[in-house]
Amino acid sequence: MPSQAKAERARRSGLTRIEAGVAAGLLVAAVATVVLIFMPSEADAAGQAERDARRLQRVAADYVRETGSGCPTLTQLERERRLPGDLRTDDPWGERFRVVCSGDEVSVTSPGRDGKPNTADDIRVSAGAS
Repeated sequence: MPSQAKAERARRSGLTRIEAGVAAGLLVAAVATVVLIFMPSEADAAGQAERDARRLQRVAADYVRETGSGCPTLTQLERERRLPGDLRTDDPWGERFRVVCSGDEVSVTSPGRDGKPNTADDIRVSAGAS
């Protein structure tokens, strides 16, 4: 009889160990699914950075071509409202893109995932302003 009393108490006291284990497993699976769905892969992040850099480069090159006043900064392009509202000025890793001009070439760079300039993972998009 004591074992029946224990079983009855366990049923009334809430979750059993098995139920708690199943619930924890489901929670882990749900979190893993959300992470896999919503966290971009490294290739996706690099691709997005390159697309954003290419769009920024076109805006900066247009500015140089139209004004003839030298290399713009992103802040200057923002202040003059030349950037489309959906265009990010930070890369997917939280670093700000940078506009660099040399001769008639306009480049937009990002230090990439490691956050350090002049390394293998940098993003660089260049084209002439003319």
